[in-house]
Amino acid sequence: MATYKTNDFRKGLKVQIDGEPYLMFEMNFVKPGKGNAFYKCKLRNLIRNTVLVRTYKGGESLESADVEDLDVQYIYRQGDTFVFMNEKTYEQYELTADQVDDNWRYLIEGLKCSMVIYNGLPITITLPKHVELTVEYCEPGAKGDTATNVTGSPSETPKRRDEARRLKPKAATRPRTRPADARRSPCMTTSRLAHCESEPSPCRGSLP
Repeated sequence: MATYKTNDFRKGLKVQIDGEPYLMFEMNFVKPGKGNAFYKCKLRNLIRNTVLVRTYKGGESLESADVEDLDVQYIYRQGDTFVFMNEKTYEQYELTADQVDDNWRYLIEGLKCSMVIYNGLPITITLPKHVELTVEYCEPGAKGDTATNVTGSPSETPKRRDEARRLKPKAATRPRTRPADARRSPCMTTSRLAHCESEPSPCRGSLP
């Protein structure tokens, strides 16, 4: 059986630990300030779906898992059982809801995916990177029900609109002025200025 050394560790590697297959879904190379560097790995048990965290020093190795990746097509669901078919041999395989896990949310009839076979038995599936789904129902949106107002521009929320109204400068108002005939007195002409100063005039007291 083939083995993988630490310099071969990578995401997606299938290895065998204590006689069970594991999928390495996370691997980090750690080089501390003191001491030797090591590899911190997270592995998922392909049978029990449990997660194992282990560290390995440089030079250590792991056995490769005796698994086979098979191209299958999803056919239908019967209760808690999901049925897949080998596109080449038309052989059908069944997986339980626990084995499919949350992948059932994206399974549609005719979807092509990869199935992992261990010791001749299917244990899990791997979905494609992209899946096209159709939204059949969506709750109607209410005005002001989201962070971005659905009835206005995305950057204009109700709170911002209220603040804009408060900060908006008021239109400048022109000072009220009296009519020209009320502001000007008949005694303010040059010809009658001396007359107003020497004699009482009915226009006195009417000036602003």
